[in-house]
Amino acid sequence: MKYRSILYLILAAILGIVTFFVTTSQLKFLAAAKNAHGNVTQNIYITNEDSSSYFPIVDFTTPDKLHHTFQSSVGHTPAEYKIGEPVEVIYDPASPDTTGQINSWFASWFSALCSGVFAGVFLITGIVTLILDLKRKVL
Repeated sequence: MKYRSILYLILAAILGIVTFFVTTSQLKFLAAAKNAHGNVTQNIYITNEDSSSYFPIVDFTTPDKLHHTFQSSVGHTPAEYKIGEPVEVIYDPASPDTTGQINSWFASWFSALCSGVFAGVFLITGIVTLILDLKRKVL
């Protein structure tokens, strides 16, 4: 395991770069985003090999009186929102159909948080293993 610490540090760097790009992309989106009031119209139950979750379908209307619908990219079990429940929506006015999301901390920052936490774990592990490897060579 001669290069174990280097591998951890490379993974930390890659995840750090991913975190940077995910964060800057979200910040740009939030800077351009507009708010609207929406309503949950459905909860779609989606199952894959590992899990099952309810994903809300949200309708909202932009100030120009155009009606838009999107499926949230964040699902929960049990369903987090009831049908008919009002939600705050954020969207990019240039493409409201493809960028709409429920305005929540989780939807906005979970990806950046996960990649950042993993980057930190790999960084700490890489530094610790590097120090231990160096101590073994010195002794």
